[in-house]
Amino acid sequence: MTFLHYWIGVDLQIPSILDFIDNQTAPTVRITSNNPVFSHVEEWIAFGGCPSINTFDGVTTTMATQVAEFLNPHGLGGAYPYSAATYNYLADFNDQIVYLPYDLMFVQTAPGNTGLPARAKVLGDVLVTFNHIGGSPATPVPEAGVFAVKHYPNPFNPLATIEFTLPQRGQVTVKIYNVRGERVRVLVDEHRMAGRHEAVWDGRNSRGESVASGVYLYRIVAGEFVETRKMTLLK
Repeated sequence: MTFLHYWIGVDLQIPSILDFIDNQTAPTVRITSNNPVFSHVEEWIAFGGCPSINTFDGVTTTMATQVAEFLNPHGLGGAYPYSAATYNYLADFNDQIVYLPYDLMFVQTAPGNTGLPARAKVLGDVLVTFNHIGGSPATPVPEAGVFAVKHYPNPFNPLATIEFTLPQRGQVTVKIYNVRGERVRVLVDEHRMAGRHEAVWDGRNSRGESVASGVYLYRIVAGEFVETRKMTLLK
């Protein structure tokens, strides 16, 4: 706790934030206006927040600057006191510290984000902040090897089409979750060839029952590629 308070510049309020951000297991994160770190990414999704996926901490700033915040389910900021990313500068040691209350591996690309994945942009901006610029700028992988995901329509009723492109063949899973992190349906769990594929969800759970209107998450895992996005069922 002393290390968090004096070096990271935050205080740990709760070990799991789920119950305090309207039970969002994958909240959208947006950078703040006074942010000195992030210039290439404005939003991302922090995937987790429940024991069946992963948990992340609820922290508030002491000496650090909050550089990103969790949005509420309607996409609005200012709803929660907990920081989604912080920056701290210790002048006595000339140290800069960027802190996320969740692992970098759980940073997922928000809908509408183009170019490099959000995780790469977040890491790139942090490295530039630390003056680790590198010898050449990061570039997207060639088009032929792109892992791409989209869904339509949104909102949807009665069917949603999830379209994904695989850069290489391998095992693929496409799973639907509700906002509490409970698995609703497994759409795909099989070996697929490289190329474009589709999975269609009819708004039913694994028992064939129609689910209620609301926000749902779909998660695609294909080897090292992982993508989580939100979609809305509107009846």
